[in-house]
Amino acid sequence: MGFLSRSAAQKGWLAVRVWTDRVCVAHVLPVPEGKPRIVLCQMHTLEGSPTVLKRLARDLQVRQHKVTCLLNAGEYQLLLVEAPNVAEDELRAAVRWRIKEQIDYPVDAATLDILHVPQDRNNPTRTASVYVAVAHNTLIAARQILLEDARFPLSVIDIPELAQRNLAACLEEPDRGYALLSFDAAGGLLTFTCNGGLYLARRIDVGFSQIVLNSEEQRERVFERIALDVQRTIDHFDRQFRSIALGQLVLALIPVACGLETYLASNLSVSVVTVALDAFFELSAVADSPEWLSAEQQAECLLTLGASLRIDP
Repeated sequence: MGFLSRSAAQKGWLAVRVWTDRVCVAHVLPVPEGKPRIVLCQMHTLEGSPTVLKRLARDLQVRQHKVTCLLNAGEYQLLLVEAPNVAEDELRAAVRWRIKEQIDYPVDAATLDILHVPQDRNNPTRTASVYVAVAHNTLIAARQILLEDARFPLSVIDIPELAQRNLAACLEEPDRGYALLSFDAAGGLLTFTCNGGLYLARRIDVGFSQIVLNSEEQRERVFERIALDVQRTIDHFDRQFRSIALGQLVLALIPVACGLETYLASNLSVSVVTVALDAFFELSAVADSPEWLSAEQQAECLLTLGASLRIDP
């Protein structure tokens, strides 16, 4: 799923994520019957100048790649709506009409794309739902112009929920629900997947720094908020998708020493485990690189890496 698409070249995707002050670029190669291999993952300061992007595009020879750009929290909405009972080729128009009251700008000014929520095989009469990713046309156009002016051959614009779905697919067990929770500077993202499909996604208003840098007393309050949000979402998932057994909650790249895993394991109805980056990827090509990232930067770049796992349509 992406807002934009056109043909492009080389194996694997180069993913780029741009904030106001920094940019992350990542390139991951699929490996048959093995972990995907990271060949590039870098974070750069933009220094308030678009010339940084141009220099980066030149140094990385990005014209050789298919490029996907990952949007940031707050730049789009992900809406869950009942699927209109129309033919597939009429779905986009029907959904556009349906969401017009859920966005705060005219629907004609919206760019949208649709992702079907997998149907419950044990409950085929259940009402079908779709996720609608929607962003303002001006934001999409500005991001496209920024990257293409820097000579990034943009093929797709994608969203973090689907990048995290790609990550979860690296670790899922067949026919088992998989709950993955990650944090970056903007907050937490909790996704529920099964067999590569995205069933549920929830944002948690807690940033990575609040988990690892606050005092013990402050962290306790933060952990309580996280546990409450996670348990409510687990309960909702269990009610909505009764036929999918949820295995465990997986924390991605959260330092065990901060205590979040221990706290959640004691306060949730599921088991909790923490995984490092090497659970998803083969790191041998980058681990000794002088550009390799700190633990916090790895967490910040995780979803960009997930976007690079995009499967060609």
